[in-house]
Amino acid sequence: MNGHRAPSTLRRARLNQGYVLSDIERQTGYAHNHLSELERGKNTISVDRLADVAGALRLTDEELGRAVREIAQANLARKAGQPAV
Repeated sequence: MNGHRAPSTLRRARLNQGYVLSDIERQTGYAHNHLSELERGKNTISVDRLADVAGALRLTDEELGRAVREIAQANLARKAGQPAV
């Protein structure tokens, strides 16, 4: 691995739609710095908040499932003291 993480599903969806973090913050009320950390696997999110973010990004069911897996894997890696992949 080259040390660079692939863009998260949330980040990819946001960028593909031409949104910046502050756009999603305005739509969801979830602070842009927390969104950034979430995209980088450095933060967790409640199911309700994730539903708000997914709605703002118009994620498909497949994309939402992928985002949930990425968040869970990053959380488990953090708890084990490993870098998020």
